[in-house]
Amino acid sequence: MFLICVPGNLCPPESFDALPVDKYVFEWMRQDPVPSLEETALELLKIAMLHDNVVLVGHSTGGLICMQAALLDSSGAIKAMVLVNTGANTNGHKDIKRHVKELSSQPITDVFIDQYIAARVHSMDSISMDILAAFRKYYESLSEPNVRAAKMLQCQVDADLVPELNKVNIPTLIIHGVLDRVRPVQFAQEIRSRIPNSKLRIFNCGHCPNIEMQGEFAKEVLKFVFELGDGKVM
Repeated sequence: MFLICVPGNLCPPESFDALPVDKYVFEWMRQDPVPSLEETALELLKIAMLHDNVVLVGHSTGGLICMQAALLDSSGAIKAMVLVNTGANTNGHKDIKRHVKELSSQPITDVFIDQYIAARVHSMDSISMDILAAFRKYYESLSEPNVRAAKMLQCQVDADLVPELNKVNIPTLIIHGVLDRVRPVQFAQEIRSRIPNSKLRIFNCGHCPNIEMQGEFAKEVLKFVFELGDGKVM
């Protein structure tokens, strides 16, 4: 199986370092001009079609992009999905409209970065200094990261994939940190109830199991991939 990882809004590729090295991380935030949700999903689907036995792994906004790509996939390129602390809409998402406004109007500084991460993890002690450094470096490398993040968040405000999720017929693993202050576990439960071939695993962490509980996260993802078939991650 080949893993294509899709980070959350403002999250660097290193947020998937817990998974095997031989994977592809889709850095959708680098696209110019800043795309819509559907445009981003179509680009992801194009990449998936270049590989065999693709498993998408999407965190937060990345999970929404993965779901949209799966719904657009008529070729069968996507064999399975892992959805991490995401939702199919933003109903009940904490202060998202205020967050869009804030992102659009202020530069992203180290202080902002630290506050942004702290609001999403259960404890900053669970985050390595390397990950914090990767977040800062990533923001510095992006052109207008605040504008890019705000546009994608606005796309999420306008999106609701819930009515279509019953059309997703691929195996789907849903991982959710039960202490998430941004997206409560109800978002994960709703996806689980809508995607027929899905299962939910609850982690004792915040919004980012992939960086808060790296070992457990990798173990759960690789177990899921192994159960899909050949037991190999290419």
